Amino acid sequence: MAYLGVKDLYMAKILTNTATSYTTDEPVLLGKVGSIKKDYSGSMENSYYDDKLDDVLQGLTAKTLEVVVKELSQENESLLMGQKLIKGMRIESTEDECPDFAIGYRTKVAKTGKYEFVWKYVCKPEPFGAEHNTQADKPAIAERTIKFTCRDREKDGKDGVSINELELQVGDTEAKALLAIDTETNKIVWFTEVPEPLTAA
Repeated sequence: MAYLGVKDLYMAKILTNTATSYTTDEPVLLGKVGSIKKDYSGSMENSYYDDKLDDVLQGLTAKTLEVVVKELSQENESLLMGQKLIKGMRIESTEDECPDFAIGYRTKVAKTGKYEFVWKYVCKPEPFGAEHNTQADKPAIAERTIKFTCRDREKDGKDGVSINELELQVGDTEAKALLAIDTETNKIVWFTEVPEPLTAA
């Protein structure tokens, strides 16, 4: 399936991630998104017995999410970096540690006008800096690149959830409700809180 376009990049700081509990803050817009690159890389080992391939063993998979945004607010940058923001002043320390976040977004399915909606449950940003250049004849936008390392949540080993709007069936009422507009916030329900996996029951 081809995708063309991405928007509505949200983050929600994780409050608890234990064997019995997974909770987050209310999602907030991270920034105007230019691109999102999702990469899964793992190791495969062939197992041979009786002179033939018997099995293929899959090793641990590294999951990364790289996002490019036009700009970051001071509040969002300090939140991502685990820094304090007091009365408009950002306080930086060598002891700052990036917290974990859930990351949500939607990407357009090419030539359809429909979207795939995504949430990744546990993503830790790598510390990042900024580049500042002098004014020149041809101005350039100083985009910000943030790389997240993602992992499964402790509660149930789930990595994340997604809904492809194009492939929803008539009876998929719960999924459709998550893509409706919340009349109180005027936002898509999907981005008002991090959704739990739907169940078959």
